[in-house]
Amino acid sequence: ENGICFYKPKPTCTCPPGFRMKDPVDWTQGCKPEFEIVCNKTEVKFIKLQNTDFYGNTLNYEPKVSFEACKNICINDLQVSWF
Repeated sequence: ENGICFYKPKPTCTCPPGFRMKDPVDWTQGCKPEFEIVCNKTEVKFIKLQNTDFYGNTLNYEPKVSFEACKNICINDLQVSWF
């Protein structure tokens, strides 16, 4: 969960900015945020991660959209899902 893994050929994993490993010796546990998650759309921060897909975490799949369009889709999903 929330880990970014590369397969060349063995998996090598890391956590995205602002996250750390849940268990430093077991990547299967994924990454956890280093911040408190607040369900408030005005506090959502987006960062661009090139060639990255958080498989299984997509509410609405949108192929090949701009970063700005992706942010808007996500904010809209948050409004529909949480508010």
